[in-house]
Amino acid sequence: MASSEPNTEYRHTESNLGRASSAALLRRIFARERFAVLATATNDQPETFLMAFAATDDLQQLVMVSRRNTHKVDQLIANPRVALMVNTCTNEPSDTEEAVAVTATGYAFEVQAAQREDLVEIYVAKHPYLADFVSAADATILCIDVAHYRIVMQFQNVLDWQPKAPLPPIGSEEALPEGALSVVKVGEFEWEFQTPRLQADAYSRLDSAIEHYWAGEDVAAEAGYRALIRDYPEFIDAHHHLALLLSYTGRADEAFEIWDTASQLGLQHLPQSVLKGDDQIPWVFIDNRPFLRVYHALGLEHRMRGADTAALEMWETLLSMNSDDNQGIRALAIDSYLNVGRDEDALSLATRYPDVTLPQTLYGRVLALYRLDRQPEAEEALAFAAKHLPRVAQELAKKRHRKPRDLREDSVIIGSPEQAYLYWQDSGALWKESPGALDFIRSYLEGHPEVLKP
Repeated sequence: MASSEPNTEYRHTESNLGRASSAALLRRIFARERFAVLATATNDQPETFLMAFAATDDLQQLVMVSRRNTHKVDQLIANPRVALMVNTCTNEPSDTEEAVAVTATGYAFEVQAAQREDLVEIYVAKHPYLADFVSAADATILCIDVAHYRIVMQFQNVLDWQPKAPLPPIGSEEALPEGALSVVKVGEFEWEFQTPRLQADAYSRLDSAIEHYWAGEDVAAEAGYRALIRDYPEFIDAHHHLALLLSYTGRADEAFEIWDTASQLGLQHLPQSVLKGDDQIPWVFIDNRPFLRVYHALGLEHRMRGADTAALEMWETLLSMNSDDNQGIRALAIDSYLNVGRDEDALSLATRYPDVTLPQTLYGRVLALYRLDRQPEAEEALAFAAKHLPRVAQELAKKRHRKPRDLREDSVIIGSPEQAYLYWQDSGALWKESPGALDFIRSYLEGHPEVLKP
């Protein structure tokens, strides 16, 4: 890192260092300096390591090499957020005026086979004396996706600089390699997504990131998802899981954007026959599920944000694309129809899917008939609904609604108090806003006390 040569070539001030000269300065420094200090942290304990490094020409990635079974690699897996500091100090008094320190921050990851060759070439070109080390069986190539550079000159002049994004926006024509994503016809009216680049390694990496998420290791999970998206922008499931994590950690706007752009990516590849409702992309074909999931999630986001019309259009599209409705979209659509006053459509959909396990289907039919002033049919539908899901009627009749102690929204038993409460939570407002609807339920229960029995 140290050099006896004067550092006059690095003399800049914050005022005269623009974006272009920032990149030029970083390239000059990185070409000259061979070593850097890598900073990691695990369990709030920071550590540093001296590393030989190289930079890609666009300055978006910094490359290092290590033996795989080392403490530093373990730390990077546990917490991929890192910093790498490079400086031009010569251990001379003139350093106070001439030295430049650069700190890069970002996410570190182990390079996979698809990217390894190019990065190894960059690294060995700078460090030819480490060629044998790089080719060793236990060597792993480490890379930092740089989010931010901080350049400090004269020990006090600070400039912050960000490299450009490594990929075009998802959904743009140049974002995907040719043939990376397509939709092909596999039956008379059926189509299937195909992603030939997504092989066992990609799915193994996704599984690993998901395991980090469920273990509460959000940083490692996020880094895994982002690395997958960087390597395989067509990997819609990776986008979906990243958005779920972002939503869970309070970054709702970014999650919404990811669900939206990933949905657009899928929609752009669908044939017109599917978009028009003539053909389908059935859930039974596993490769269709990532798109159906991500579009479902986007609809839920629109619904949560009060964009009922937009959400309803998406429910109708999903039911058209996959009429078997393995996702329970009909329940959301029935509520949406009722919410925008399309009672006839709600009734039609509830009749189309005579489901006895979803409260929205059974009780949505009751509410639609009641609001259409078809009282005898509403009573008949209520008797049928109360027979199959009596606790929902009991919950609707309550004056106060208490959350069950053991409620787990990811695991709800059909016919349970938890299911009844969740229906009230999701759809109770529709009943409250329909004059006389809750009294209609209470009156029925008074005349049929057997429904109230445990």
